[in-house]
Amino acid sequence: MKRMNIFRKITLLTLLLTQVFTFTPVYADGNNWVNGWLRADQFNVYNNTDYRLQIYAGALPTTALSRNFTTGWLAVYTCASLANACFMQVGLLAQNDGIHWFVEMFDTANGGVDCSLRLAQGAQVYWSMSGVNTGCRGAIGDLVGLNQWATVELVKYTADNYWIARVNGNDVAHIKINVNRIYKGFASMEEGYGDLLDPEMTGQFTLQHPEYNYSGWKSWPQSAVTPDQHNYITFRKAVNNATVDPNPQCPTYYAATPNLGDIWSWYAGTGGVQCGHIFPPIAYDNGNAAVGYTGSWTFNNTCCPYAWKGTLNWSNVVNDKATLVTIPNYHPSSSITRLYTMAPNRGTSIVKKNGTTVAYSNDYASTKRYQVARTWDASGATTMDIINNCCNYTDVDAFLVDTPQVATGTYDNYHYMIRYIGGSWTHNSTTVPSAASGTLSWTNIAESAATFTFTGSRIDYYYTLAPNRGKAAITIDGVEKEIVNACNATKVWQQSKSYTGLGAGTHTFHVANMGQSTCGDGSSTYQYIDVDKFQVYP
Repeated sequence: MKRMNIFRKITLLTLLLTQVFTFTPVYADGNNWVNGWLRADQFNVYNNTDYRLQIYAGALPTTALSRNFTTGWLAVYTCASLANACFMQVGLLAQNDGIHWFVEMFDTANGGVDCSLRLAQGAQVYWSMSGVNTGCRGAIGDLVGLNQWATVELVKYTADNYWIARVNGNDVAHIKINVNRIYKGFASMEEGYGDLLDPEMTGQFTLQHPEYNYSGWKSWPQSAVTPDQHNYITFRKAVNNATVDPNPQCPTYYAATPNLGDIWSWYAGTGGVQCGHIFPPIAYDNGNAAVGYTGSWTFNNTCCPYAWKGTLNWSNVVNDKATLVTIPNYHPSSSITRLYTMAPNRGTSIVKKNGTTVAYSNDYASTKRYQVARTWDASGATTMDIINNCCNYTDVDAFLVDTPQVATGTYDNYHYMIRYIGGSWTHNSTTVPSAASGTLSWTNIAESAATFTFTGSRIDYYYTLAPNRGKAAITIDGVEKEIVNACNATKVWQQSKSYTGLGAGTHTFHVANMGQSTCGDGSSTYQYIDVDKFQVYP
């Protein structure tokens, strides 16, 4: 559906079993979409040609016009130019009459889409171009429904001269294009309408677990090689054939809410809170089978909601060891990150990469700080060891492969590379005109945090002084830099702290709410910290 309704008049073609055709002209003057871009620069991803996604439709669009819709879909491009002619998709189509499955592509030269596979179940040829069928729509209740999960799949077998679109394991259409690789993937939602003004229809889709099949299903990988090779979510808007891309702030109607209790699950549609977000890197959580433990480790999945996936392993026995066995060779990694907790009951840890000590880590902090990160370069198969060295607890939260990062530049609080930890952050773009770009994020909940991974030797943190502000703990690469006391008798916007001499390479800035304040009576009412923006220098 993407772009089809933006740039051209389309024809709605209803194919009845009696072979009576009805044509209805449809115009679409604008589309909004929340795109989940999926990288496809790795051989094992782009050359396997079998991809799937789980989609959940939670609402019908609020519109009286049957031509209007909202959709959630999986799509791929099969040409390097990313031209419309090599774009194909399968997903859920929400209209005012119910939920349908749909399939669409734009290439008319090779015969379009064969919709005959489920005619007996009420499928229709729903779109056409130049007399060629380019899209199918399933009947209401055929394989999909409102408030139900559906698995959609695009697959190309080498011996076939077409792609197969599947819904919940059923072949629903053949897409007549004979190409055996992809150049980009999408897991997205879209609003399409035929009105002159945007009707801002309700759209509620949850998208999860984009996967490719390489000797079994695997999560779609991510790297930080270049920005266009990231998996990321972004909001885009097209009005009267003019595309605004990307919207610099979260839109007022559609956006995403990532990490819905699962690092590969996100909501897209009405009321989302982020317009840009990097998908998580390849993650080995502390309970992953690839992480082995020697000694007396405790596993806990209830203690720590702000830990990665809410789980931690810990030990206070010297020489107890946790080992990430390997990073599989099919994933050409460029970095590996240790995620862990700094706290008053933590001691020191030894970190080894491929048997060589790369860090003696002091994990102590006066207050608890979840998901502190340090990153090392890596290539191919890698072994990481975390060893309790001395004096108190060591923990394992997660290992991340290819943590995304940014380079020199200015990054506002809404930027998708800033990761907010804890569900208590408020993101405001309407009542803070004196903040950078008129936006600000804040929290008054102890142990909530924000992290930001970058490449550079200096970073400046911008924040607000105010009568209701508390203390923020600043940590970079697991080293406490300072405690910022933002309490002030009057409000002062865009204050900054500079952290220099970090050296070349990847660094992670971590700011955590300490749950302390010298303002007022020191209670939570006076314990706010905020993120205004970051400035990264070479």
